[in-house]
Amino acid sequence: MVRCIELMKNITVTSFQGYLRVIEQQRSYMWRGVGNIKYPLLPKVSRDWHLGKDWLIHTEKQLIHNFKVRATPFLETRPSNEWEWLALAQHHGLPTRLLDWTLNPLIALYFSCINDPCEDGVVFGCICLNEVDIAVLPSPFELPDERKWTPYHISPRLAAQDGLFSISGDPTIPISKGLEVRIRVKSAAKPKIMKLLKKFGIHQATVFPGLDGVASYVEGEHFRFRGLKDKEALRFKMIQELERRNKK
Repeated sequence: MVRCIELMKNITVTSFQGYLRVIEQQRSYMWRGVGNIKYPLLPKVSRDWHLGKDWLIHTEKQLIHNFKVRATPFLETRPSNEWEWLALAQHHGLPTRLLDWTLNPLIALYFSCINDPCEDGVVFGCICLNEVDIAVLPSPFELPDERKWTPYHISPRLAAQDGLFSISGDPTIPISKGLEVRIRVKSAAKPKIMKLLKKFGIHQATVFPGLDGVASYVEGEHFRFRGLKDKEALRFKMIQELERRNKK
């Protein structure tokens, strides 16, 4: 694991165009974007966990059991195995040992910019995790090493994000196998990168399909003009917007 980290390239980008040039030169096929470069590649269930692996696994199993009991009345289709239960719980915000990745490097760039505006973001590129065979390993808690899992798209969000997961036998240790590149995205570049991603159709409403994502996207249009004191200021702002568009 240590050797994989040592071989990982560290690259810094300060623009959308610079990011595309870096991506073009990589072999990576799965990507993870994080808003703060200080965060390790740990799944949500083990972040800030200090009681050891065995107690964590016990807690994980209890979480999933309680989720099954309380979620079942709300489900139209019941998950058919333990892996699908884990993915469903992850989708609805329960801490699990699954770590989200994407096949689309632009989606990863979006997640590196959407949060923590004052911190540098990061995009990880990974090349060689083996696919887990859930027929051979029916329990996600008995995995011997680091794998990837590409489930059927059980939700529109997973499909929209070209999503897949990494999973480890020990979720308290950051994922390290197969890491090819760590791309640092400077915080000052985040606002402009988000605007350019929007032109490519990557924004809140498409990354998070459904009414919540649509509302968040439309809300952003409102906040562009928030704080303007009078109609003259609004008119000036609209003129600026038209001039900016005409220059493109």
